[in-house]
Amino acid sequence: MSKRFYIALVFGLCLFSVQTYKTEAAYKYYRTITVTSTLTVASGTQSNFPVLFNTSSTWLMTSSTDSVNGRIQNVKGLDLVFTTSTPAASGSNWDCSSIKAPHEIERYTSSTGEMVAWFLGSTMAASQVYYVCYDDPTITTTQEASSTVWDSGAKGIWHHNTLNNTSTDSTSNKNNGALTNGVATSTSGVIDGSLNFDGVNDYVAITSNSTIDLTGNLTASAWFKWGGGGTRNYILDKNTNKYHLSLNGGGLNNIPQFALVGTGNCVPVGSAISAGVWHLITGTYDGITCKLYVDGVLVANPNATVTITTGGNLIIGCL
Repeated sequence: MSKRFYIALVFGLCLFSVQTYKTEAAYKYYRTITVTSTLTVASGTQSNFPVLFNTSSTWLMTSSTDSVNGRIQNVKGLDLVFTTSTPAASGSNWDCSSIKAPHEIERYTSSTGEMVAWFLGSTMAASQVYYVCYDDPTITTTQEASSTVWDSGAKGIWHHNTLNNTSTDSTSNKNNGALTNGVATSTSGVIDGSLNFDGVNDYVAITSNSTIDLTGNLTASAWFKWGGGGTRNYILDKNTNKYHLSLNGGGLNNIPQFALVGTGNCVPVGSAISAGVWHLITGTYDGITCKLYVDGVLVANPNATVTITTGGNLIIGCL
């Protein structure tokens, strides 16, 4: 199985349809979430796939904020869950707790109805339908299971949430990063937050451990925005070049590359990118081929046999 690192990801674009009403306590409402286009899904049907739920709406406001439209009772959004099958009627309410899917709330703003969350979808394909249940005033504790949203193949998921100003790992590995030398936070990102590196000496450090000591198959992926300049712009780097994503292809600071170094090397290199815009960079290795994708497009795929050198910290950001 490929080992994976994700820094900020978009897996699916989902739209809403059909609100169903029930009254009284427990989950009073549910809505359908429909995958509306094949463009939001990688080729084929994906199984047990994290799905992004990213929207703002009046129904996601708390009822104390908007007594007419607000349907969330808890200021932290705790009375909201996702399901992969149709909720069953339970008296005058909906039974969602017994079929809920693991989810993680990355960001919730009760006053505006903004929510960024991830849930584990059973199947991901065009026209796939999921459900979100909400409005239960009796719920006061979290229903989240963030480490279950991301399977055991995921070694680190860092959202860089603007509200928490942290680099917290959502997986069960808890590879939390230490912001070092004045990393700027609370800046805008593609999904939620991001970190702003000065390109001189600030970075996020994840302490060396066995879960990030990857020697073979892996996937590393990140959203980034290059400000221009710099000489060796690391996006993600393990122990100085054991494996990394960077802007340093051919020694040029605007060329993306993915590098694996150890017994054998593999360094697929892309083409020049534009500064000041967000790009998605992904590197994969399956034991045979190193592939580099930029903005979803395969740009290089050399073959190589590599056993990556282990040891050392994992660094996010420019050094």
